[in-house]
Amino acid sequence: MRKKYLSSRPALWLSAMSLTAIIAFFPPPPPLMAQEAGTPEATAAPAQYETPIGFWLSDATKSQFGGVFQIYQEGAEIKGKIVRLLPRIGHPDDDLNTKCDGCDGALKGHPTIGLPFIYGFKKEADRARWSGGKVIDSRSGSAYSARMEVVENGKKLKVRGYLGTPMLGATVYWTRVTSKEDLRSPL
Repeated sequence: MRKKYLSSRPALWLSAMSLTAIIAFFPPPPPLMAQEAGTPEATAAPAQYETPIGFWLSDATKSQFGGVFQIYQEGAEIKGKIVRLLPRIGHPDDDLNTKCDGCDGALKGHPTIGLPFIYGFKKEADRARWSGGKVIDSRSGSAYSARMEVVENGKKLKVRGYLGTPMLGATVYWTRVTSKEDLRSPL
């Protein structure tokens, strides 16, 4: 019986691993601003940082691209697009002019830069969390359910992509971009 249990585990692991690809899983960079404990800035986020609206950075790794994403509001819905790709660590010659060949409909063959990959998010009434939306994997074109939450006083965005239930998913953290210098290259 134990052998049967172990054989089903890799399939779940592979699903979780593929989910990390949909939301461009990269380790979070160091904090953008150091704040001393006990200061007002350390205990309360500015009002503009209580929403996911803005620019977010996901660092590159040796095996995956990094990126800068813009999240914006259109009507009552939160949407997002890729505004910059960053080459993998140790691969400065990476081709950053990729396309979403696996996407369906009007997005098929859409350049990755400018790809509207986040859509349908609405704010939950009782907390600073947005849910009900989808995230598109720019490499495969697959769309996954997701939810996002602003954490660490507005410095990070916690994004959870999943299949069916949030229990079958992966969480990544993006860092808020507060200035052009934080992009690590000029806009």
